[in-house]
Amino acid sequence: MLNILINYFMLFKKFIALAAIVSVSFCTQAAEQKLQVCATAQMYSALEALTPKIPVEFDAHYTTASNIYTGIINNKLKCDVIISPDERLPISLIRLNKTSPASFIPFTRAKLILWSANPRLFNGNISAIYTKKLKSLAIPDPRLTPVGFAAKQIVANKGFPTEYLKDKIFYPEHEYQVHSMVANQNVEAGFITLPLISSKTKMVNGSYWIVPREYYPDIFYYTLIIDESPKRNDALAFTRFLRENDEAQTLLEAFGFGSLNPTETGQIDLRLPGWQSK
Repeated sequence: MLNILINYFMLFKKFIALAAIVSVSFCTQAAEQKLQVCATAQMYSALEALTPKIPVEFDAHYTTASNIYTGIINNKLKCDVIISPDERLPISLIRLNKTSPASFIPFTRAKLILWSANPRLFNGNISAIYTKKLKSLAIPDPRLTPVGFAAKQIVANKGFPTEYLKDKIFYPEHEYQVHSMVANQNVEAGFITLPLISSKTKMVNGSYWIVPREYYPDIFYYTLIIDESPKRNDALAFTRFLRENDEAQTLLEAFGFGSLNPTETGQIDLRLPGWQSK
């Protein structure tokens, strides 16, 4: 009888082990069947909030545009859909025949802001800019990102005086570095996009100026579908939802993004009195 119980116990242990292996295998397979979305980190808050509403299951991976590109060409990152504001990423992938121009479509844009950790600096007015009261300024490198290129257009205009700042203008590589410099009060103000500090559920520290849209080239966010994706139907449903669903567009707005509509209304942007339109 004892031997029977021992044999039964050993058989039961093998069954449990086998069941665990099958379960892990099933979960791994299920995970692999999900749509893989690779997005730049500015999309994190908005995309996580949209997840329950998007009609397909997906796993999101957040990193920089350069890391997405490197991961794809080195086969270290699996992406069915890419979300990025950097046009160089999709153009590079198109040249490598990883995707086609037809799937390179904008679905939103990021609002450019001048942000300060000082809650009084841009509290209802922007006089600190045109009265030359800014103490220091940070701008993302215009050679590296659309945010930096857009910000450079602002400070190059005579309506935004900078000559008095001299050696007090800094050019870190990316807007994340600008954010860090401002947050740590190493500089008084810096150009970033609103999604970096905007959230539907938290208060923004400091103060900021929403730069009028006509002052700079739009900072579009694009979706891109990889040609070899085995989840093409899901990828199409995912990207179509972001572009066409009203609830998705409303939620994106809540997280600092803006409409693609060229005639959008309701903006409360403050204008610089000496701005010279080109």
